Amino acid sequence: MPTPAQAEALATLLDTQTPLVVVETHEEKRLVALADAVARRSQRALWAWSASKGLRGLHGMKLALVGQAVPVPPELAPWSSRFALEAMTPQRVQQMLREEISRQRLRAGQDVTGCARTLDSLQRHLAGLPESAVRHLARLALGDGEITTADLAQVLQAKQASLGAAELLVFEQQLPTMDEVAGLQALKRWLALRRAPLLDGTDTGLPPPRGVLLLGVQGAGKSLAAKATAAAWQLPLFRMDFGALYDKFQGESERKLREALRMADSMQPCVLWMDEIEKGLAGTQGDGDGTGAARRLLGTLLTWMAERRSRVFLVATANDIEALPPELLRKGRFDEIFFIDLPGEAARAALLRIHLGKLKIVCGEAELPALVAASAGFSGAEVQAAAVAARYEALAAGRGAVAADVLAELRRTRPLSVTRAEALAALRAWGAERAVAAD
Repeated sequence: MPTPAQAEALATLLDTQTPLVVVETHEEKRLVALADAVARRSQRALWAWSASKGLRGLHGMKLALVGQAVPVPPELAPWSSRFALEAMTPQRVQQMLREEISRQRLRAGQDVTGCARTLDSLQRHLAGLPESAVRHLARLALGDGEITTADLAQVLQAKQASLGAAELLVFEQQLPTMDEVAGLQALKRWLALRRAPLLDGTDTGLPPPRGVLLLGVQGAGKSLAAKATAAAWQLPLFRMDFGALYDKFQGESERKLREALRMADSMQPCVLWMDEIEKGLAGTQGDGDGTGAARRLLGTLLTWMAERRSRVFLVATANDIEALPPELLRKGRFDEIFFIDLPGEAARAALLRIHLGKLKIVCGEAELPALVAASAGFSGAEVQAAAVAARYEALAAGRGAVAADVLAELRRTRPLSVTRAEALAALRAWGAERAVAAD
């Protein structure tokens, strides 16, 4: 049923005497019901035309063009107005979920079970979708009589597909826990303090958390931290695919970026991860490919970052500081800029425990200090690679892997801190002066 507020909005628009109303929507039946309610209240006649049924009297309102995408000829633009059906509010979603839970209870003869927090998350992520999509996804989640996190993931994927976001925003699943992130204690504490306002929309009198920029050494754990943040906050994580944004036609790349950001807003609350953001914005220091597309992309992104009001927490990661546009580093773009350095002794010990445990490599506590010492200057990814290589070597020899195998791999490896010592030194010097240490 149309809401009184929506009926009032359409009636007000019609009272302005605009001769042409344009409505872009997939929900034709819902629009017809709304138009019918307005026509009856204002004693207007209502007619409808379709390719299949032709012209038929429903009661003559002014002309309304309805479709999924309605281009208006320039000659008619001055005499037309656009009207949008209101999205499903959290309150209306809650009511529909109650209806569907009651329906499921009658159908199955038993109560729907599940965690209240998961149900709340389901409600939040159904808000903003068309009414028909909300009902379909609600039935999808409630079909087995139990509301689980797997249902929530399924709904998020379906929502992503229904919004056409699958090519631009990748829904990341099987996220690591924060326990799998070694070190980064300062970053973890900072994230913990900003969890509640983002999740619950707590009114603290402060603007909602906006995001962080994670700069640092390749393989030091930036991507892992981004994923673990979403897992710790129990929020969906969407990774923006910059490769899918670029288009050969002028203006299309910026349009796609705006669309991707709009989709991210509709997924709130969520974490939006822009991995290696400097590559996505390559060319902003000049004309790039000569079309200025990179500069326009940057402008679109900066505008969204400054003006958004949605609970979308942006996590951007970058390896090459020199390639980052200065505008992105200006104070206020992010809540904080963290520098993730090579792991220290305590972090390397934690990394070794994590990876040796996962790979079932036998290592006593007395053997661990030698591995920690041998891995000095290694990134987290390089420590993991050495452990994996040791496991393969042992498997080829037909035996279980032990600490000595890992030690041998570490001694054979030349980490980036050796092969790219000068570049790494410059990166660490920059981070020490202009960013907050993550650990």
